[in-house]
Amino acid sequence: MLADARASALAVGGTPVDRPEDIEIHPKTGEVYVALTNNAKHGNYFGQIVKFRETGDDWTASTFLWEVFAVGGPQSGFASPDNLVFDPYGNLWMVTDNSDLATNPIKGYHGNNAMFFFATEGPNAGQAHRFAIGPVDAEMTGPVFSPDGKTLFLSVQHPGEDSESLPSEISGYSSL
Repeated sequence: MLADARASALAVGGTPVDRPEDIEIHPKTGEVYVALTNNAKHGNYFGQIVKFRETGDDWTASTFLWEVFAVGGPQSGFASPDNLVFDPYGNLWMVTDNSDLATNPIKGYHGNNAMFFFATEGPNAGQAHRFAIGPVDAEMTGPVFSPDGKTLFLSVQHPGEDSESLPSEISGYSSL
């Protein structure tokens, strides 16, 4: 049996949000961070990251407090948050997914998809710092740290998907 997840969530009193992409739990505070990619229908063109904590730090609680942690847009330099991961120190890392960058108006200021770093405490908490830029027409996904926290693994999906191929004499490959 299939169910409409959105309608089901609203029927039981769920909190509506704009297109959640990933959810991660802060390893030190237990706060839950959610990447909301964007939703032009609600005026959320660039997405945001929200965090929440259950009442009394009780995961069975039916109420919680939440706040916007970081907002995408020209002022922050990122758009369309996608995957999240925490490093061993409690810092948040995020990759973006501006699908179809060729026709997406976000590309005008954002450029290629990228990876960003956010401190989660202190005076710079919630400020985006660009760490890496993906190849043209690519999406970076699945960031994960090695158990010792010294190595970051990152996937690159469909690089150059919408780009024209170079002629074979330029690229060094010959046609079959």
